Amino acid sequence: MTTNLPSTTLAYRDTTTGSPWIVTREGLQVIAERTRNGVSMAQIAMELGMSPRTLDRLIGTDEDVQDAIAMGKGGLETEIVGLILKGARDGDASQQRFLARNVLGFRDTGRESRTPAGPQPSPVTINIPGTMTDEQLEVLTAKYRDVTPADTDDKAVTPPSITSIERN
Repeated sequence: MTTNLPSTTLAYRDTTTGSPWIVTREGLQVIAERTRNGVSMAQIAMELGMSPRTLDRLIGTDEDVQDAIAMGKGGLETEIVGLILKGARDGDASQQRFLARNVLGFRDTGRESRTPAGPQPSPVTINIPGTMTDEQLEVLTAKYRDVTPADTDDKAVTPPSITSIERN
């Protein structure tokens, strides 16, 4: 049984539960701390005693491992933003620009909306060979003019709409 493991065990193989690897509480703490310190997943895997590929699989299937990584990244993000903010408040113009652009959404032309207005149509330009008549062109392009999401099966996807036609 696995209850008599030493407290330094970070992860172990356990074939009785159907999961080949179990990460202990201590192992989850190591994952969170190392992630917060910017250590690579490959290095963390080696510290846990497993291959990077095994850790990748665990990240995809084990919610506790996912949470430990998220906690570590959250701590790292908080620290980095704090350092950038301190630099900006201390007068570092490059840190001020970084915050204005990447955190607040400012651009040289004004503030950028952080939420798009909705799906945008893909512009389509058609180059028409000189041998095609206007009637043939109209038949070919009629179904693509003024298309709206209501005209499609998938309402979340905006279909392409013809924006210009050029004759060669």
